[in-house]
Amino acid sequence: NSNSNSNSNSNSNSNNSGVQKRLDEVVKLGIPKQLEDLVKLDLLEKENPGRVLQIWMEYHKDKDAAVAGVMSRPEYDTFKFRCGKAPLCLIPVFKGSGHFVVIAQAQSAEAQLGGSIAFLVAHLDDYRANPTLAQPYLSLTVYTEILESKELALVRGEFDKGRLSKEEASLLLSDVLRSYVNTEFFKHVNSLNNRPAEFDFKQELALFREQRKEEPTKVTADEALKEGGVKTE
Repeated sequence: NSNSNSNSNSNSNSNNSGVQKRLDEVVKLGIPKQLEDLVKLDLLEKENPGRVLQIWMEYHKDKDAAVAGVMSRPEYDTFKFRCGKAPLCLIPVFKGSGHFVVIAQAQSAEAQLGGSIAFLVAHLDDYRANPTLAQPYLSLTVYTEILESKELALVRGEFDKGRLSKEEASLLLSDVLRSYVNTEFFKHVNSLNNRPAEFDFKQELALFREQRKEEPTKVTADEALKEGGVKTE
């Protein structure tokens, strides 16, 4: 009996340790950094919008667990408005000939820093099992500190390297933004949140598959500048 109790306690401690480690990982990935912890805002303010975009993308180019994106002021305004109306979206992550599905959730105002919009992205199966403990695959933060001066919102994604490659994380960041900024994609997001009986994931999946055929695998800072229509001077 003594050995049995000892083994039971050992297993319990091991399980508790595992749960705590997972919680620590969730907390670490789920807490967005302040923009001033990443870049020198006073120096960014001296640059033109095109150069700011280039600096932001290049800064994240060699980060092994972070990716970046940028939205123009009109894109951000649309994004913010639609996030408030539809805080959840489903996105397929393609691997080989198959895919798995993640759920992206806009965080409540209390969980956001300085008015920034924050998203947590988790595997749909994990979310269904326990939304609170579903470990983020990716956390997104949209920074608005230079929105007024540069007409840009800076986006940063921190991802779990054990679950996503940098390329997958970069595509996933783009897909979250696209789901809200692109009206065709947002139709599905809106249905999921506000008219669930009309939501058809197969149609949304087909839309993402079509998008994959059209977009480059990797987007350089120069390509981002061109696609975003941001003036470089």
